[in-house]
Formats: sequence, C-alpha cells, structure tokens
Amino acid sequence: MSTGASQPSRLPLRGLLFGLVALVGWTAYVIIARHGALVGFSPLDLAVARLVPAGLIFLPYLLYFGWRDLGGIGWGRGVVLAVVGGPAFGFLMAGGFTLAPVTHGAVIGPATLTLGATLLSVVFLGERPGRRRIVGLIAIIAGILMVGSGALDSAITGRILLGDLLLIAANFSFAVFTILLRVWQVPPLRGAAVVTVLSMATMLPVYLLIGDVDRIALIGWDEFAIQWLGQGVFAGCIATAAFMAAVQLLGPSRGAVFPSAIPASAVLVGAPLLNEIPGGIQIWGVVVVTIGLVLAVGLLDRRQT
Repeated sequence: MSTGASQPSRLPLRGLLFGLVALVGWTAYVIIARHGALVGFSPLDLAVARLVPAGLIFLPYLLYFGWRDLGGIGWGRGVVLAVVGGPAFGFLMAGGFTLAPVTHGAVIGPATLTLGATLLSVVFLGERPGRRRIVGLIAIIAGILMVGSGALDSAITGRILLGDLLLIAANFSFAVFTILLRVWQVPPLRGAAVVTVLSMATMLPVYLLIGDVDRIALIGWDEFAIQWLGQGVFAGCIATAAFMAAVQLLGPSRGAVFPSAIPASAVLVGAPLLNEIPGGIQIWGVVVVTIGLVLAVGLLDRRQT
C-alpha cells in the first residue's frame, strides 16, 4: 500500500523540478536573445546560436542511441519534430525578438504556448479543461491583448505588431511539438538529441555560407559567445531536455506552463537590464497573464483532489 501511494507523489515532484530548470533556462533565453538583437545580431545569428551548440552537445547521444533510425524515433517523426521544435520555432522567435521589446517576447510568446498546447490537447488528446482552467485561458488572452496594446502608442507600431505575430506563430509551432512528444511517447533525451542535431545539420552549412563574419567581429566575439552559451547550451540543451522530461511526467498542457511562467520572471529581470520598461497597461497585462497561468495549469483543481 505504501509503495503504491508514494509513486504518484514522486512523479509530479520530478516534473516540477524539470519544469523549473526549463523556466530558468528560457527566462535567460528571452533576455539574452533580445539583448543579442539590440546589439546587432540578425535573426539567423540568433536562431543558429539557439540550435547549433545544442546539436553539437547532443550529437554523441544520438550516435549512441542509433543514427540509422534516429534512436528508435524514426526519420519521419524525427524530421517533423525537428521542423516544429527546431528551425520553425528558432527563426520565428528570433524574428520576434528582433522586432518586439522584451516584455512582448516574455509575455506573448510563452502565453501562446500554453494556449496552443491546451487547445491541441483538447482536440487531439481528449483533455477536458475545467471551469477554472477555461477562466485562466480567457485571462491569458486578455493579458496578451493588454501587452500588445502598448504597440499602439509606439512610433513603430507596425514593426512591433509584426514581431508579436512572429512570437505567436513560433510558440504555436512549439505547442505542436509538445503534443507530438506525448502522442509518440518520445523519450526526453532522444527527442532533444534528434531535434537539435537535425537542426544543426540543416542550419550550420547555410550559416557558414551566408553568415556575416565581419559584422559579428564588429559586434564582438564575446557577445557571440554569450549567445552561443546562453541560448545554445543553457536554453537549447539543458532547458530543452528538462522541458521534455516535464512534458512526459506532467502532460503537454501542464508541462507547457513552466516556460509560460516566463512573463513574470523575464519582465522583472529583463526589462530593467535592457532598459525596456513596460507601461502601466503592459504591467497589468503581465499580472493578468500570470494569474491566468495559475488557473490554466489546474493547480487549484489539483488541490481539491
């Protein structure tokens, strides 16, 4: 009896720890990527920095699991996972960070991930969110609109709104990725290896051909190293593997809430560091999104059981 009772409590705790590692990594990713855009790196520079270093790290693991069938995942599924979780996500996010302030990247993108993952879970996995979770999703939408409304008062409204759309598209792509992980029962480490290695194999040759070395040297190789270590090693490798483990243990919609907690952490840390202080309505938007996330993850429902 005691063994059977203790097992359910261990799995959520492990999922929580993995999710927190992912949260810290992706909070740093938002700040580092936006900083990279501000100092002059292109979307290609930023996307490559996110995916290529992680691919180099995961390459030995993929070779160990088996290259011919991509560690048992298969080439068909592996390519699909790599596309939606690799270049599609990386390029769209990098474009969003280039065009929109850090508050937009911290709020709009991650909140879209929770919305997308929950919607896809309802459609494809048969999950049925309760009333509190539905209220939370509505709050998330309201918070996104509040944050996005700040662009209406800007002299570069069109540029910021385009960045917001790119952030939304990027995180919906990653929501598809989370659902596929669950449906195909992809082991976390193998999934991370397949996504990053295939992304590296497709992006690195292109980058070597068209990358602007002179511009990178002008920005500074120290800044280049910050991007590769912060995005690629911490966010692209460690946080990605941790997030995959959280998804396996908690499910896609609840696993997605950890990177979606980025609004509070990234705005509190990133806005002062990057001198992109949000306006009053945007701050309230962060608060509303955070409340919505607490409801959407179902924590209050869980306490009642």
